[in-house]
Amino acid sequence: MAKAATTRKKRSAKKTPKSSAKSKTASQDDAVTAASAVTTNSDEVEASTASAAAQQSEDVAVQRRQVISDLFQRGLAAHQAGQIDDAIRLYSTALRQNPNQPDVWNNLGVALRRSKKFDAALIAYRRAADIRPGNAGLWSNMGNCLREMMRFEEALVAHKKALELDDTVKSHTFNAGLVYRDMNRFEAALEYFERALEIDPDYVDANWDRSLAHLALGNYAEGWAGYETRRKLADNPIRPLDSAPEWDGKTDLRGKRILLRAEQGFGDMIQFARFVPLVAKKAGHVILECRKELVPIMKTVAGVDTVVEKGRAVPEFDVHVPLLSLPHVMGIGEKDLQKISTDSYLAPPQGKRARLAPPPGTALKVGLIWAGKLNPRDRSCPLET
Repeated sequence: MAKAATTRKKRSAKKTPKSSAKSKTASQDDAVTAASAVTTNSDEVEASTASAAAQQSEDVAVQRRQVISDLFQRGLAAHQAGQIDDAIRLYSTALRQNPNQPDVWNNLGVALRRSKKFDAALIAYRRAADIRPGNAGLWSNMGNCLREMMRFEEALVAHKKALELDDTVKSHTFNAGLVYRDMNRFEAALEYFERALEIDPDYVDANWDRSLAHLALGNYAEGWAGYETRRKLADNPIRPLDSAPEWDGKTDLRGKRILLRAEQGFGDMIQFARFVPLVAKKAGHVILECRKELVPIMKTVAGVDTVVEKGRAVPEFDVHVPLLSLPHVMGIGEKDLQKISTDSYLAPPQGKRARLAPPPGTALKVGLIWAGKLNPRDRSCPLET
């Protein structure tokens, strides 16, 4: 028994180290397993945290994009409603959120240009073109801005870049023509207007500006015919009138009453009044319609029988024609203009001659008008000019 006990003790003693070693090994394995578990769990926690962070970041990005989109849409709505200052503010706020938005830069440029803030508009267009250099429309807009700044050579560079990128858009070609027109290079302007009309023969603006280029070049037949395009312009001032036929320049006017209709500003009315005496030689009675401010001086036009303020009741008439259509319907050419230019067709209104007459012994008085409408700007010049 003692031997058996001793044997059991020995076996137990022998087993202890092995058991201890196994326990240690097991503990190490457990430790490794635990470490692995911790590491695994840590990775899972980090992955979970990263996933949550990524999702949160994505949510923030989505929200940010939505905010920017909302700002842009609100800016666009304000822009279209004519609330330009609000549009500029909203576009600018959107760009502070994310400046990498060429469409917003472009719209900001359009709004700034409309506000006559040309330097700022140019910066906006250039930022848009830097981000999206392959967009022809951005270059065309930049060219339009430079033209209004009277930086014509730079404007041509921008417009030609637009045409290089896309020459199928009629407005790109037309806009380049406008720069040449403003540079008094009418032959080149005419070429570009013709090219625009090849793309769209019904392009009203190109037809209109082509007529002006023809007139500047002395091509009167083409110019006066094209000048009738003004009736199709968005700001067409000629209201429909169906109570009598429109004179075609050929119908006999003997014994007839003709109404010459007002349509545009002071300058056009005064200049085209030179054709009234030619009509008076053909008609029985000439009724001239004009704006209130011009009534006194229009009463001095040779051959006018009745002057009517625009908007007031007009006496009965047999035929009518817009005043600015007279050169076209009458076939006015260079010889006619040379003769008309030597004839005086206006005179100071009665009662103002004495006040306008220079005192004895003094030089002739000359009045200068150096300001016209705000748009275009080149109609107004500083006095030192």
